Amino acid sequence: QLFLTSQQSLDVLSNPDAERHYPPTDTIVKMANNLLKTCGSAYPDITFMLDTTSDICTSINSYAVLLNSQKYVVITAGLISLHAIKPESLAVIIAHGIAYINSGSATNPTSFSCVGKADYDAVATVCSNVWYSYYNQLIPSALSQLDDFFQLIVPASDRQGLPGDTCMNISTDCRLQAMNAAFMSLPLPSCAGGAS
Repeated sequence: QLFLTSQQSLDVLSNPDAERHYPPTDTIVKMANNLLKTCGSAYPDITFMLDTTSDICTSINSYAVLLNSQKYVVITAGLISLHAIKPESLAVIIAHGIAYINSGSATNPTSFSCVGKADYDAVATVCSNVWYSYYNQLIPSALSQLDDFFQLIVPASDRQGLPGDTCMNISTDCRLQAMNAAFMSLPLPSCAGGAS
């Protein structure tokens, strides 16, 4: 599961307005590793990684994957090299990976949730669990930052999702609605698979 679709990631990478410093500075790497370490303390069954070495590390994304029964949440050096990604938005992106990889059931561990549901659970459950002391300050800042981040996906048509799809190909606006709904203790929006 990718945080952005492959096409969205390419769009941001090729957007001349997407300011970045690649490779990321030591300060940014330290910030990212601190967030991953905090999440690792709260979710010891997940392996958290910052990918600075593989071919994919230049991509602007994060991903959650289950390999040989081991859960991984990985953020790329390309993602944290973006000026638009700040600690708050990165915390929610990591939380999205946690929510997604933990959404499989005990009887079917590879049956994962939809994108919008992972966004919703990232804010409603993961962030409130890991960053409870800062939750009310963290989420509004993160949502504003993620809105700016999503605006870097150009052309705008690549932010629209697929009409009628409420699971894996929803719009970035719907994703933000799902996160905001979670913060406001509202139900999952219908555009993200919630009840109509």
